[in-house]
Parts: sequence; structure tokens; C-alpha cells
Amino acid sequence: RSGRLDFNDRFAMSQERLQTNDTAVAGWTSCMRGFRSWLELERGLSSNSVEAYLRDVQRLAFFAQNLAPASFNPNEFSPEHVDGFIAQLFEEGLSRNSQSRILSGVRNFCKFLLIEGLIERDPLELVDSPRPERKLPDVLGVDEIQAIIEAIDLSRKEGIRNRAILETMYSCGLRVSEVVGLRKSCIDEVEGMVKVIGKGNKERIIPI
Repeated sequence: RSGRLDFNDRFAMSQERLQTNDTAVAGWTSCMRGFRSWLELERGLSSNSVEAYLRDVQRLAFFAQNLAPASFNPNEFSPEHVDGFIAQLFEEGLSRNSQSRILSGVRNFCKFLLIEGLIERDPLELVDSPRPERKLPDVLGVDEIQAIIEAIDLSRKEGIRNRAILETMYSCGLRVSEVVGLRKSCIDEVEGMVKVIGKGNKERIIPI
């Protein structure tokens, strides 16, 4: 292993240092127990989701105890600490999706602290989560589409229908649900246009 400690090692070390201050231990332990109960009873989350949120808060606890004196309590967390916490997540090389997920757990923790009256203001109130990374979807090539269309058996009764469905989806860029919802009244054969009702009941006019 390299000389650099991973998160689990560093958190274990912070917990050892934390044991030297009973007030801080009681503060974090009490809040974590209450947070667990709130997630299970009030939010009705699954055990896996609860454990994931608790791990996120453990990261926060580790960061707080290394940033401030050992007496640092959850109710002392401020927007400045949030900025530092986000910077640390970035320095650890976590993806934007992972950062966003961790901050989601911390947001829920702060919401719990607000409900319990342990903090007066949400320190994440003005903090935006990192935008999630969006991967471009894989698409079929022209030759692959053509092969699929030509594979349809036109001698069968439903063959022409199936080919019309595929060619309409491909040429118009329609979703399956949009094709299923098409009616003859939606097609303007004179102008060569089709009216499509998509997500959010939004209407599009597309060449066909």
C-alpha cells in the first residue's frame, strides 16, 4: 500500500482522537442515533439507504474533527465548514456523482438537526450539489438500423406494421411510448408531418 491513508484509515484515527473528549463523543453519537431513528421511522428508508446516509455523515464527522478542536459538535457546523468539506471531497478524487450523493446524505442530516432544533439555519441552504455526470447513450449505426429493418419478415401479417413502426421511430426520433400513442389523426399525409405528444404532454410537429 502507498503511504497515503484511505478514508477508512483516516476516519478510524479521527475516532481515536475523538475519544479524548467526552462532550464531542456524546454530541456526535447522540445525533447519529437520532438521525438513524429519523431515517427509519420518519422517512421509512430501507436499511441500505440508512447505512449509506450514516456513512456520509461519518465522513462529515471525520472532516469536522480534523478541521476544528476535538470539542467540535454537530450543531457548530457552518457554511464555511461545508465549503471545506466539499473541497476535501474534490481533493479525494471522487466523481461528481459520488460528491452529489454524499452531500445528499449531509443535507438530510442537517434537515434532521433543524427539525430537532439543534441548529438554527441549514448550512447547506445556499450550496448547490455538483451537477451529475451524464454519459452519452450508445447509439446504433446506420448499417445496424438498416439490418434490423431488413430482418423483418414482410410475408407475415404483422410484418408491414412492424416495419412501419421501426422506420417511423428511426426517421422521426420517437420514443416507444410516443409511437404507441400515435393515431391516424396525428398524421398529415399532404404536408408529410406527424404530431407527437411527448413527455409532460408537450406537442411536437415532426417531418415524417
